[in-house]
Amino acid sequence: MNLSIKKPVALLLLYSGKVRSIRFLGSDIAIMIAVGGTVMAGQSDIEPERNSIHILVVIKHDRKRQFTAFQYTRAQYIGRPELAKELTEKLRRELKKIGVSARK
Repeated sequence: MNLSIKKPVALLLLYSGKVRSIRFLGSDIAIMIAVGGTVMAGQSDIEPERNSIHILVVIKHDRKRQFTAFQYTRAQYIGRPELAKELTEKLRRELKKIGVSARK
């Protein structure tokens, strides 16, 4: 079976994220909740339908913190479009902080 790619795949251009909270369950383990958005190659703005919510488990091992589990879900604020818009605006502000101007 030939598994070669016939068409180029659109590559991620830029990812914007923000940590919402970190909850320490002990001295060596924490749960981190973050949100993120994507600007795809060839685009100039975040695609709101690609916004996501992330949950990460962080452990401390040999004095270093590392991610041991990662889960994400598309941020679908069903029936609450104002929350979807608010998240997209927050992610645009995060992009602006690093000098990237997302165009609406």
